[in-house]
Amino acid sequence: MAELKIKGLSATSASGKLPGNIPKQSAFTPEEYEDFDAKLRYETEIALHWGTAQRYQKMVPPMIGCEIESFLIDDNGMPLPEAANFLEYFSGDNGYYKMAKFNAEFEIDPRKMEEDVFSQFYDSLENNHRHTSRCADLTGGRVITIGILPTLMMEHFGEDMITDRLHFRTLAEQLSKMNKNKAFRINIGHGDGIVFDADNLSIEGASTSLQVHLTVNENESAAVYNAAQVASAITVGVGANAPFLMGRQLWAETRVPLFEQIMYERFISDAPDEVLSFGRRCDHIFGEQYLDKTILELIADNHQKMRAVLPIVREHKPEEMKHLILHNRDILRWNRPVAGFYQGKPFLRIEHRAMSSGPTVVDMVANMALFVGLVHYLKNAFKDGAASVNEQLPFEMVRNNFYQAARDGMDADIVWLGGRRVKLKQLMLDEIIKYAWRGLRSCGVSEGECKKWLDEIIMARVLTGQNGSVWQRHYVANNNDGENTMRKMTEAYWQLQEGGTPVHTWQI
Repeated sequence: MAELKIKGLSATSASGKLPGNIPKQSAFTPEEYEDFDAKLRYETEIALHWGTAQRYQKMVPPMIGCEIESFLIDDNGMPLPEAANFLEYFSGDNGYYKMAKFNAEFEIDPRKMEEDVFSQFYDSLENNHRHTSRCADLTGGRVITIGILPTLMMEHFGEDMITDRLHFRTLAEQLSKMNKNKAFRINIGHGDGIVFDADNLSIEGASTSLQVHLTVNENESAAVYNAAQVASAITVGVGANAPFLMGRQLWAETRVPLFEQIMYERFISDAPDEVLSFGRRCDHIFGEQYLDKTILELIADNHQKMRAVLPIVREHKPEEMKHLILHNRDILRWNRPVAGFYQGKPFLRIEHRAMSSGPTVVDMVANMALFVGLVHYLKNAFKDGAASVNEQLPFEMVRNNFYQAARDGMDADIVWLGGRRVKLKQLMLDEIIKYAWRGLRSCGVSEGECKKWLDEIIMARVLTGQNGSVWQRHYVANNNDGENTMRKMTEAYWQLQEGGTPVHTWQI
């Protein structure tokens, strides 16, 4: 759960390769919880006041950034718990530990929205990929970007797989206490179905994501956030890349139910034991309603409804918002509001976490362009507040769209603006790509960039119907080799990933 490390846009100060505010103890007293809550309450009041006083920076043009989570694997495609050695070789200040020893995270410096911004990201991500590949080779392994590593099995989720850093050990212990020290029950329906109990939080390492960061001006932050919520069904369906978990074929984007069930007790104080028809899910992670005026509404909600995980009390000026930043860092919504500082002044941004990592650099950059463009188009339609958005598309439908797209990918039936029921794939061809074009052009992105990333990559992916999830399912259907199937598929995937061609061109 490492937090924002983007240079110049940090919401916490990075310390080596760990997030800021590293705990110095593994347990906390009731008095420490009370002290932390008092400081958090006061800092939340300051954050809300700054919104009223228009203290947050207006960034024109907006800035975007990203983080990529990855797996380390050995020569047989199995998870390699060598992140500590890998990150020593990596040695830069943009590589970070994760909860599990076989995961690592990388951040890419943010950029202003301008003519060739996505080509700039492509160059940076390619350079990062080459560097991580060299470092992995020195560690005796490889790096793979994929939503869920197909070769993972229960044996890879022992407590010994939790990263040997006090921050992660404490975090795992605190979340286990919130779960009443019970196992984390995972029950995912659809497809083959799977039910199992995870004894510890190393299971969090089963999935990895591409996270897109977008700065927002406070006065239009609710419209942008609501647009991101609506866009999430599109991005999760088109970018799906996680169909298998422990050899079982499940959702197109199995990351969604898996992560929500891991985080269930974190968000729900008195969680029922029954399993919903969609599989147990935590609606709070997606959201419960549209925002009306500002994303600061969610900042306030985080204090009122979310239990602190790491009540680390620090003696700082309240205006530095250290406790608010720490608290919000561990509340992992699919679209997360973030308050931080840039050049000493407060700013706001949205972190989109719904998309899988991978398959290739080209695919991830195209996914970023799709999300950013669509959000900037939709925000103009949503500028009149929550009631207006609800008239166009009730929130319950938006939430259902998200889970339908996560389950069925581009084949999902969703409800779009005006109450129209459509296939996601057809909606992409008829409207969404055009909307994303207009959104990017309104931010100064060139026609050449729009054509390169939206037409040549996203449009082609939709026309072929092949994203990472579809390719994985087709591979397994055509190359069933019993217990070796997932290992062989992981090897084939990695080879194609290294080739760098977009996933819609991959052959079985």
